[in-house]
Amino acid sequence: AKILQHQLYILPNLESTTNPTTYKISVIIADNNRKLIEMLSDRMALEDDITITATTEDGKEALNLIREMKPDIVILDTILPSLDGLAVLEKLSEEEKQHSSIIMLSAMGQDVLTEEAFLLGARYFLLKPFDVDSLIHKIRLCKKEEQKVICMNQQIEKEIVQEYKSPATLEIIVT
Repeated sequence: AKILQHQLYILPNLESTTNPTTYKISVIIADNNRKLIEMLSDRMALEDDITITATTEDGKEALNLIREMKPDIVILDTILPSLDGLAVLEKLSEEEKQHSSIIMLSAMGQDVLTEEAFLLGARYFLLKPFDVDSLIHKIRLCKKEEQKVICMNQQIEKEIVQEYKSPATLEIIVT
């Protein structure tokens, strides 16, 4: 059995950040294809609730941008120069506080690659070519799922702190 520990944090009230008229989902796009980046950026610019905060064609730069900007969503290609997408995902999964949801993109549909991406924390894995509307839907789903988890974690955290008077650590046993 493998034991994973996750620290739960009480976050501020999300009402102001979940109002679609005032909050935009921040997205970083990291892909080795400049034309795809431009097409996705142009398409997402039409969405009222999504903003592209950065784009890159390089894996190391992607990692630095994610750490610095802490976007809600990262669209991450598996093949990038200097550091591939799975290596970026692995480094992020090693960090204690990773709040970005990762949507992986790949031209290769290998089961091993897909499985590794999910094990490292990817939320979705899309094969190229893909439907952009489907990607946008998945971006919104990631944000909704994140808010549900945060709300659930707040309640769990409060109950544990009240009972044990200490910060909560949730242990999940994976067999």
